[in-house]
Amino acid sequence: MKNTKAIALIAISAVALSACSSTSPAPVASTPAPGTSAPTAAVPKFDPNKKVSIKYSFWGDTDTKALHVAVVDAFMKEYPNVTVEPVYIPAEYLTKIQTTFTGGTQPDLINFTANDLISFAAAGVLEPQTKLIKGEWDKENLGDNFERLMKAMEYNGEIWALPRNSAGRTIFYNKRIFDEAGVKYPDSTWTWDTLIEQGKKLTNNSTDPNKKVYAIGFQGEMSDIGASYIWQAGGDYFSPDGKKFILNSPESRKAFQYLHDLIYVHQIAPNPSVYTNGTPQSLFMNEKIAMHFDAGSFIATMQKAKFEWNLALFPMGPKNRLGALSPTSLAIPKASKNKEAAWELAKFINGPKGQEILISTGFSAPVRKSILNDEKKYLPGDKFKVDRKVALESYTDHSGVKPTNPIWTQTDTIIKKYLGLYFLDKNGKIDESLKLIENEVNAIMPK
Repeated sequence: MKNTKAIALIAISAVALSACSSTSPAPVASTPAPGTSAPTAAVPKFDPNKKVSIKYSFWGDTDTKALHVAVVDAFMKEYPNVTVEPVYIPAEYLTKIQTTFTGGTQPDLINFTANDLISFAAAGVLEPQTKLIKGEWDKENLGDNFERLMKAMEYNGEIWALPRNSAGRTIFYNKRIFDEAGVKYPDSTWTWDTLIEQGKKLTNNSTDPNKKVYAIGFQGEMSDIGASYIWQAGGDYFSPDGKKFILNSPESRKAFQYLHDLIYVHQIAPNPSVYTNGTPQSLFMNEKIAMHFDAGSFIATMQKAKFEWNLALFPMGPKNRLGALSPTSLAIPKASKNKEAAWELAKFINGPKGQEILISTGFSAPVRKSILNDEKKYLPGDKFKVDRKVALESYTDHSGVKPTNPIWTQTDTIIKKYLGLYFLDKNGKIDESLKLIENEVNAIMPK
């Protein structure tokens, strides 16, 4: 049966992170259980002896697919009467998932970014998981999940999913380029100014494309980068109550102007037109840029690198060195006929066994504190030649999640449209771009 609310979601095309927590460091103590003011119903009984088939959807590259299939296989080994069909969607994931909702063929468990989770929850097509989570909080040790990630799953008084995975953001750097330029590796003393000063030494503006090297590459219109620098400058997207769009501020202007100047004034970053022939990731892998901003999941890709590399924290901005987290979620559609089995799979993926598989290649940082703090499980030194301390610190102490807001996906589309043009234009005016963004976002803000 078609769902008109799901059809309305087709207009939403951006993929984003979200959360309703602040950008403060993650707590060390156990995450408190959700409030119990509302009555808690009994958790639906799952019968492990009943044969049932469910579908689980996800996206990613082929290596990521292999991880998800491994998790599914481990689950089916433990629950042999449950058949899980992996639904792998490598491209146009959100659009294709939206189509399954309009046709009534949606999977039983769906991987969403936390932000898209909120958009679908607001549309009324997902099953709230609040009662399930409350009912098994102690049994499944759900307090082991990072509090900010659990908060990212909340909307309108309900919890809509368990977190699946996340990752902090760091600088990945090429040791050879630093060594040949005589530049010390980046560390916690670096600031925005240091990035410019040392970046000029790392940049080779040779007319020979084979010798040309930039200090750093980024896509400033992308919210994962934009959010990081907005926060570092002291700005934000929405007011604390989510009712006012505040991106057009002196702090945000400072952040975007800084990134724009890295390209056109200091000339240590490539013009975004370069990315038509490759992303910043591919340029870094091909040793055309010395530093690359990315999520911790890039550690898995970097295992294939043919050069020595390491991690560093973001340079200190005017206010902080925050980077955007990348949490994803495990949602159950309201129309699923096998919610109990889907819930068992969600718990397995979120639990220790599923998390240990997902972090085994460096693809993900665990959503559970106990696993993150276990040196034998997360980025063990005998397998990953990487600064584990930086990876942990960026994830727990210097990270934040973008605001939960039902209009975020539309907002992100508007932001990308105008900032994409701004970063392509040497003479671009950030005041004009932010005003255009503000006008369009205010037009869709709930009255």
